Amino acid sequence: MTFFLQSTPNLRHLDINMRYNLIHGDHWEHIIRSYLQKLKIFRLKMKVFSRNKQLIKEVAENLLDSFRSSFWISERQWFVRCFIGESVISLNTLSNKADPYETISGLCKYTCSDDNYRKYYNSVTVISDITFFNRPIPSNIYLSNIIHLHIRLPVNDRFWSIVPNLNKLKTLTLVYYNDMFESELQAILDRAPHLTTLTIRQNASL
Repeated sequence: MTFFLQSTPNLRHLDINMRYNLIHGDHWEHIIRSYLQKLKIFRLKMKVFSRNKQLIKEVAENLLDSFRSSFWISERQWFVRCFIGESVISLNTLSNKADPYETISGLCKYTCSDDNYRKYYNSVTVISDITFFNRPIPSNIYLSNIIHLHIRLPVNDRFWSIVPNLNKLKTLTLVYYNDMFESELQAILDRAPHLTTLTIRQNASL
């Protein structure tokens, strides 16, 4: 990759999506300083898989530390997020949109302040996993830009603290709905003024 990037000195926007390979921050820093001095936007996503849980943690910590230099934090302010799952490491810059499947399990670490990663999670617009709100979610995460939502009633007690409003919701899919959840459905509808599509997958008679 270094070879062909040497030939693009006028590059201003670089978007990299890599699977099965991790390049440390110090190496990216060298590439950018040496060959991409005009670069303004850098979007990076890297992912690898491994069955060795202990190795995953060690590799992830070393990888994240390599993005904590002054180049990343102060000079460019390009922050990264590292998701550490049971068999996967996924690192991406916070300029990428959040992956909702990586917000609900595993361990996430950041090189930015709390305010930056709250903004990152706020970019989530689609929740298609009906078990999403049944899994651990950090208490300081808020999802206020959801446009498409799949959900199973009843919602748990933390739903409204995580989703402070549904002002942008356009499509709502309810799974396994029955009449006993009518009041909960009404509460959701009352908070979704721009809803245009409602899909109900019925479990019992309406």
